[in-house]
Amino acid sequence: MKNKPLARSSNLVIQESNTELLIYDLKTDKAYCLNETSSLVWQLCNGKHTVAEISDKLSKQMKMLVGEDFVWIAIDQFRKDELLEYEIEMDERFSGLSRREIIRKVGFTSMVALPIISSVVAPKAAMAQSGPMNLSVGDSCGTDPQCTSGNCSPSGTCCVSTSLHNRTPGSSYGSSFNVQNCSTQASLLCCSGSGFWLGTSTTFPSGTVIYQCQCN
Repeated sequence: MKNKPLARSSNLVIQESNTELLIYDLKTDKAYCLNETSSLVWQLCNGKHTVAEISDKLSKQMKMLVGEDFVWIAIDQFRKDELLEYEIEMDERFSGLSRREIIRKVGFTSMVALPIISSVVAPKAAMAQSGPMNLSVGDSCGTDPQCTSGNCSPSGTCCVSTSLHNRTPGSSYGSSFNVQNCSTQASLLCCSGSGFWLGTSTTFPSGTVIYQCQCN
């Protein structure tokens, strides 16, 4: 057990996609999509920094306070998905709390999007053919023609045809001005075409309110 997290480097294929990070685990045939904040935590998990040090570096990088609780959420997900080189001593401050309770607890005090890691079973080689397979939204895919919607996301999931950014279930996104925009923008951002408000929001000095939403 160690207290300086180290991200796995073996048997992984890693690709950057805009502000997200796509990780394909060759051992489990699973693909993981890390949003911007979880990607930043991942890059700082180099075995040289404690959680407190990662929190400090992340705060400086994002130019706002990012607490240790925030970092622990990401590391706990890395641990459960076996994306760390070795087991790390987990903090006990969230003991007994469900993941939803933890997200709500940290979300209300966070000024940045919570770290979210979405995972899907990667398509097998037999599914990677280019011909149509009439797959439904949410099914694993390899190419666009395999999906009835004609839209296969970079993380390997069939999305609704209107989705532009193809965020997978569990991915978070910001929506401005009103809660209704969580569902309105979800039709363009989320792979499923739908999303919901997480119950948290951030008000910037300009007066703009950003609501934290999540894809279904």
